[in-house]
Amino acid sequence: YAHALGIKVLQSCQKSTHSYTSADVSSFASYCAGWVDKGVDAIEIGNEWNHAPFWGAWPNGNYILQAQLSDATATAIRAKSATLPIMNSGWSPENQDYHPYDLPQQAMSRLLAASTSFKNNGTYIAHHPYAYNCDSPLKCSYPTRKDWNTFLATQDVYQAAKTNGYDKSVWLTEIGGPSGGTDSTTGTCFKNVGTGQCFTLDTQRQLFADY
Repeated sequence: YAHALGIKVLQSCQKSTHSYTSADVSSFASYCAGWVDKGVDAIEIGNEWNHAPFWGAWPNGNYILQAQLSDATATAIRAKSATLPIMNSGWSPENQDYHPYDLPQQAMSRLLAASTSFKNNGTYIAHHPYAYNCDSPLKCSYPTRKDWNTFLATQDVYQAAKTNGYDKSVWLTEIGGPSGGTDSTTGTCFKNVGTGQCFTLDTQRQLFADY
């Protein structure tokens, strides 16, 4: 259906429990590579694996298991397709103030330092450059508040990858200003995580225009 509309499909592979062990490596790789047979146009291995809600525990600087999963999956995908775009789990910006090991650029460096097959078979860098506490993404100050505006910190993620021998283009696979759910008084307002202000359609339109 998406292809009939001229839309390309990026599949992000992840476990529903968001908790991974070494026993998952083979089955996860097979599951993720299976999306090649479904006709997807690109595959993102994992989702925000530098962010506890999507990994199951704080990575704390150890990306060995992420690398094992990424290596096995990249190999399995390449066995099915020599050209399908492959990228890392899109990095989350959310925990920069509290968990310094979770910075997207640090996660990028640590993943590449521990990986083999992914480093050889990957084709792009996936990053989620949300802008949190801003009137619009490009109005956040940089570099003093790049923890709140990771759109402008995308250059740091790219540089970290290049330094580790992975000189690839960056795909922004999630963008916007994250909302924290509906307003309890109206039930219709989605609030900005950083400011607590409501996101209107005009707000979201401006965010995307700024991106």
